[in-house]
This record gives sequence, structure tokens and C-alpha cells, in this order.
Amino acid sequence: MVPASAHGTTTATTIALGLYVAYNAAATLASVPAGHLADRLGARGSVRVLAGGVASFAAAYTLFAVTSPAIALLAVPFVLAGIGIGAVETAQHAAVATLAPTGLRGSAFGLLATVQSLGNLAASGIAGLLWTLASPATAFFYLTAWMILALIGLLFTARPIVMPDPCLTCLTLIQRHYLRKERLARDKHRAQRPAHAPRLLGRRPEPVHPRLLPDDPSVPSSSGTYGDEVPRVA
Repeated sequence: MVPASAHGTTTATTIALGLYVAYNAAATLASVPAGHLADRLGARGSVRVLAGGVASFAAAYTLFAVTSPAIALLAVPFVLAGIGIGAVETAQHAAVATLAPTGLRGSAFGLLATVQSLGNLAASGIAGLLWTLASPATAFFYLTAWMILALIGLLFTARPIVMPDPCLTCLTLIQRHYLRKERLARDKHRAQRPAHAPRLLGRRPEPVHPRLLPDDPSVPSSSGTYGDEVPRVA
């Protein structure tokens, strides 16, 4: 990336060290803000920050593939790669801690370390072969393609997923079941009722009072007389 023939071996080594210092400085400065941003973005904030780090890696690899060996131009992708590694290293562990079940959290971190090791081995080997057999630009474009695929997957993962409450769902199904049974029973009752039958639904029966006998001498009749007394006509 920094040809020794253009600057001399000592100068090229110094430039390479300076670029890697910029890379590490960018990673250090990006780590804490990336973690703070993941906390502020909610439950899936770590996945979004991880997607931002992958996008930074994709931009850096693309610039490595198309940028000339000028030192000022090489500094930009190195800084972008530093920002990417700072965001990715912070967010990936936060994502595992947030999304993995409590009982499997240790296993999830172990799986993450395994996938990282295998990915680094495979990517380094394939990129090295492409660098040697084809060109450095081909190797960086290969890495860019993988970053784009990873970014697409993370963007889908970062979308909030609304899971229904199991208890609420169960209660809703039970309520719908009983409402359906009640509706069917009501329809069956209406179908069996004769056409001339009066509609008593919704009406309260009138209270039945004891009948007052007019021949009871202790109870006045409707005309104001008692017992067998005949009312007088004026």
C-alpha cells in the first residue's frame, strides 16, 4: 500500500506506522461514543451501531481499492477502518449481551469468538490469495462485497420486532371463542322461536302482587266499603 520504492524503506516504514497510529487512535476515540449511542438507541441500538461500523469498513475497503498511494488519501480509509473497528468491537458484545437469552449468554459469547476466529482466518487467506494472484484492488473489493452483505443482514435485524404477549393472546382467543359460542346460541334460539311469539328479550317481568279479596271484611274494596257492605247511592 505504501511502496518502498517511492519513499525508501525507512520512510515507508515510518509512514506505515503513522497510518496504523491513526487507525488505532480513531478506534480508541470511536469506542466510547459508539457504546453511548448504542445505549441511547434502545434495545436494538447495539445492532444499529454495529451496522454503522460495518458501513465504515465497507467505505474504507472501497477507498483502499481505488485510492492512489498518496499518504493524505491513504489516511482517510485508515481512519474509517479505525472508526469501524471501534464501533464493531463495542457493539457486537453489547448486541450479544442484549439479545442472547440469559441462560445461553456465555455460550453466545463463545460462539461469537469462534465465528470471529474462523472469519478472520478465512478472510485473511482468501484476501491474501486474491492480492497475490490478482491484485490488491481485487482483494479489497472482495472484502467490500462481504461488508455489504453483512450490512444488509444487520439492517434487517435492526428493525424492531413487535412480539405479542402470550398471555394477552391467549385471553383474546378465549374471549373470541366464548363470544362465538354466545352468538351461535343466540342465532339458534331465534331460529327455533315461533314467528308469533312475543319478543320478551330485554324486558323485565312485572312483579306479581297478592290479590285482594273484596269479601274480606278487613280490607276495603275499590269503592271504599268493607266486606259485604253495599255502597249507598246518593
